[in-house]
Amino acid sequence: MADLTFFQKYPMAGEPDGDKSVRLHHPDFGNVLETTFAKGTITDFELVTADPIKVNSKVKVQVEGMEESGFIPIFFHPKAQYWDDPGDPPSPISATDFNETEKYFERAWMSFRGGDEVVVMLHAGVPVRVIGFSDGVPRIGENIIQRICEDLPVERQTCLLDCLNKEHYYDSDWITTGPDGEDLNLLQESEVVTDLDAEEEATWAPQTLLPQVLDYNSPPQIETFYPDSEILAYQYLDGTCDWDGDEYIFTCTDFTLLNSELSTTPYIHAYVTEFAVIVGPILYLIQILSAIAKTKRRLFRWEGCGYFGSGCSFAGADFLGGDPDSYTDQPDSAEVTTISTINIKAGIYTEDLLNSIKNASKLDPADQYATFSAQADPEDDDWANDYPGMTTQTNFTENYDYDEAYPLNLVLGNTFSYWTRPHTKVELQAASMWPIEEGA
Repeated sequence: MADLTFFQKYPMAGEPDGDKSVRLHHPDFGNVLETTFAKGTITDFELVTADPIKVNSKVKVQVEGMEESGFIPIFFHPKAQYWDDPGDPPSPISATDFNETEKYFERAWMSFRGGDEVVVMLHAGVPVRVIGFSDGVPRIGENIIQRICEDLPVERQTCLLDCLNKEHYYDSDWITTGPDGEDLNLLQESEVVTDLDAEEEATWAPQTLLPQVLDYNSPPQIETFYPDSEILAYQYLDGTCDWDGDEYIFTCTDFTLLNSELSTTPYIHAYVTEFAVIVGPILYLIQILSAIAKTKRRLFRWEGCGYFGSGCSFAGADFLGGDPDSYTDQPDSAEVTTISTINIKAGIYTEDLLNSIKNASKLDPADQYATFSAQADPEDDDWANDYPGMTTQTNFTENYDYDEAYPLNLVLGNTFSYWTRPHTKVELQAASMWPIEEGA
């Protein structure tokens, strides 16, 4: 029995969006009799390349009572301009271009994802193409991720990531509207699937402080003050200076001995945040490793009193109190650096894949930071968690993190959020983008 044929109902020259007029045509009545329809669920998309991730408008479906189908075309009319690809001239691709060989619309895949319940056309009981959504809810092509970070300057707080072209935009015209001027409705917040942190304490070594001089004519030198101890500086609080007829005797009635240590390796507080961002059939995993590295100083104090004799040498002291094991951190004198690095992975979305990422064991954030710090090339992704079915997106990662004016590596990853267009019927209804049926 002959298969369906395709024709363009309105093949007028210059007809706007003319490819949307492509229609299916039964070659004979027998073909009509052998054509039926069923509800099925999308289980997979035909992968073209993993990096950058690309798929065709062909899917596998599961129809109840049948085995999973092979890859069949999506005969679904995309909304014009969602999303055109300028490509490399002279081969741009429009969303509504029809592939005559494979019998699908080039950008139909952008409106669907794994798990969608769809209308499947069957020929002689065999699935041959997907023709739409079984719930009747129209969906436009999905492509844009909105990134928000209030810790960035106002003009950089909102950014749009173009998944198709692997670019980002700050142009205000792109913030709320799509290519046809309609609202993008980026209202669905993406899920945080990993949110871990770990601390790594510093190691310490004595540090020489600048001496703080006593308030009298001949201040003692630091090396003669208390030469055989780890006390490295002092602070004069109160005292008297008297002439005994032979020399000045300075009596210090209140002073503090100081001992300081500086970290030889920085104290590290490392964070790993991973966001699961679903755009059409693609699951993007945005992995952000952040660390606050502090060169810390801690200060020990002992209170006491004593006196100085001839030549300003230290003659004796009576310590009044203090615990040599107690100290206070000196945050004002610490050198603080915030470091972040980003990696983007992608795979074909399924609920099973998402759950496997959520439930997978994760590397310790401090170990990830150590790996990142030791990498010869900071662009390497050796530090990042690996997950089966997910591949690093090289260009997307590089373009995401490129901002000469406001480098993102100074912002902690857990200050970001990511937003996409609602997709499921429940999400669309929650966003007031589709009516809730009475009695539902």
